[in-house]
Amino acid sequence: MTATAVALGSALLAPPSQATTTPTMVVIGDSITWRGDNIPGSTNRGWWSYLGRELELRIIRHAERGSGFGKRGKAADGTSVCGGSTFYGRLARPEVAADVKTARLVIVAGGVNDMYRCVYRNGAWSQVPTTEGQLKRDVHRTMLRLAELRPTRRSSVYITAPYGPYAAGAAAKTWIVPLIKAEALAAGFRYVDTSRGTLDGDRTDDGVHPNYAGNLRLFHDLYVYGVMARWGAGVTDYSRGDVASPPAPTGQPYDPDSR
Repeated sequence: MTATAVALGSALLAPPSQATTTPTMVVIGDSITWRGDNIPGSTNRGWWSYLGRELELRIIRHAERGSGFGKRGKAADGTSVCGGSTFYGRLARPEVAADVKTARLVIVAGGVNDMYRCVYRNGAWSQVPTTEGQLKRDVHRTMLRLAELRPTRRSSVYITAPYGPYAAGAAAKTWIVPLIKAEALAAGFRYVDTSRGTLDGDRTDDGVHPNYAGNLRLFHDLYVYGVMARWGAGVTDYSRGDVASPPAPTGQPYDPDSR
């Protein structure tokens, strides 16, 4: 971004003079998106920050820790494991819907938490294992809501399911990722695979959340394999797939700060 941005809540806002003219990038996600900062040169910089800067888009995040397509996130203060919302629940909010409708680019990133869902029993929320049928319904209605909000601009909606080498989620991953991919493509959205290789090796510190190298690689894989350069702020002809030249894969994370 060319002007100093101000972080406010979950959204990154440009100064008033720029906010009305800078196209936006909306990201809906879990803790992989909730974490990180927007400070160039920071080792804690989020993948979404690299992407927003590269595309010169104003970043708006609607992310909650522990959330997913069918899994409610944690409460804002982290005290309740099911005190937040699902991706669908966020899309049902008028302010989030307005953001999604007007964005240049929309990214939904999640899935690792969807091995569970939240149920309310005896006056309290608790997590229980989900089923394939239940999650399919949750993912499907999320895609329907996205399609409703962007009926003529589905090609600029990207779905991805980032997974690291999280042993406890390995079995569920084998059916969760294909389910999300199938529903995304059926809805006419773009799917970018970040469930294999992107966060492997030493790119997480806990098997789930990307570290410095992981955030760089996640940005790189989405930008390159999603051909996201076409949605940059300076692009006017969206019909061309070669409107800009994305960096070629080198096996190393692409860092725009190094240019």
